[in-house]
Amino acid sequence: MASSGLTQVGERFRERFTELLPEIQERWPQVAHEALTNTRGSFDEVVAVIAAQTGRTSAVVQEQLLEFMDVAGEQTRKL
Repeated sequence: MASSGLTQVGERFRERFTELLPEIQERWPQVAHEALTNTRGSFDEVVAVIAAQTGRTSAVVQEQLLEFMDVAGEQTRKL
């Protein structure tokens, strides 16, 4: 069941990647734009790129990206 939840997160992230990209770059400006776009919105790949370029653990990056998705989702629902 947990893997199904992660699959859904990955799909939602990919769908909203273009919308989230500016926020991701604001949070981690040291990560190259090209490196992020080369992931094509793959949640796992974005986590790996950010972790590798910032020295943060994958778990921390994953948690922060999930928070971005939640915040962006809340803002969309309020519109």
